Amino acid sequence: MQTDFVVLNYERELSSLGLKDLTSVRKFEGTLVKNHRGHRDILKLEIPTDNEGATLVFFLKRNFKAYRKNGLNSLWRNRSVWSESRIEYQNTRKLAEAGIHTAEVVAYGEDCGPLWERFSFILSRQAEGDQSLDEWAEGNPTQQEIRYIGKSLASLIRKMHSANLATPDLFARHIFIEKIKSEPRFTLIDMARLDQLWLMSDRRRARDLAALNLSIPLRYLSMSRRLEFLIAYTGSRQAARRILIQIRKRVNRVKNRSKFQDYFESDKPGTGLR
Repeated sequence: MQTDFVVLNYERELSSLGLKDLTSVRKFEGTLVKNHRGHRDILKLEIPTDNEGATLVFFLKRNFKAYRKNGLNSLWRNRSVWSESRIEYQNTRKLAEAGIHTAEVVAYGEDCGPLWERFSFILSRQAEGDQSLDEWAEGNPTQQEIRYIGKSLASLIRKMHSANLATPDLFARHIFIEKIKSEPRFTLIDMARLDQLWLMSDRRRARDLAALNLSIPLRYLSMSRRLEFLIAYTGSRQAARRILIQIRKRVNRVKNRSKFQDYFESDKPGTGLR
């Protein structure tokens, strides 16, 4: 059995909220963001700072009832049970080593039995950036902005894949945009699932890119702009068309899932394909 409570930063601020051990985290009540049928939840925490009107914003993700198969899988891979929260923390470290920016993990903890976890949590700072990628797409960006952001994002994903890292959760809502000296910087959040591979296959690339594609509705981004993104990602029109075949296969396999239905909705009043 294993019990851990690790604070990486903001120890004083967490102490002011009474977050000092697994029991206090389990019982903590904050602003509810999402409740996944009692299996896990996400809370928003705001702490005033010494600066006038400024606050620190954190998001607390708690796993109350993890899938037992995940514990058995981690036992096989790591020779001990790692909680989902610990795995997510390790994923952020792997991404950081590859030069991929993620939301700062402030603390995590776990209570694991001999075969699976009983409870875990991960606490992260709010992602840097004014909006997520899907919010940006919904905001009617100009053609110039679309090309600019698309080219930078393609470079980021290529960098991640070149490091043999892939994630099925590469959704637009998990990518935040921040402009630094007019240059975009992207921050990834919710990286609970990350594959570290010996060799990156086209099928795995297509899986990630299909998830990104399906998370931005067609009414906000035209197919020609999507193809431009793939050209920027692959480096050539021929390579883009080749991986597009794999992406379409993946899209056809998962398109009927309820979470992707917004992708196919027709244009809203005042918007159109660009």
